[in-house]
Amino acid sequence: MEFLEAQEKARRNALLDLVSIYDGRSECVLDQEVLEAEHCWMFFQHRSITVPPERALSKLAYVYGKRGGGRCVPDMRDDREALSAYLQKLSDYFAKNTV
Repeated sequence: MEFLEAQEKARRNALLDLVSIYDGRSECVLDQEVLEAEHCWMFFQHRSITVPPERALSKLAYVYGKRGGGRCVPDMRDDREALSAYLQKLSDYFAKNTV
């Protein structure tokens, strides 16, 4: 999978996840920050979008493997150390599991 395809999939999934609450005030539903590991990319919902905390997962990230497949995961940007470890685990997962 190419980067732009993964980014578009993340954008579409973010729109689906936010359809009931997104007011469209932000140009984009995805943040400009993108993390890359050896076997995947991680995209985040734009920080300007407010998600009610009572939602099961109020902040989401979207991870897509470079050889296919994708996952919706918790946004862990507030804990960079945990995020780094999680991204590596996801990269390892995508190295072994392709669609």
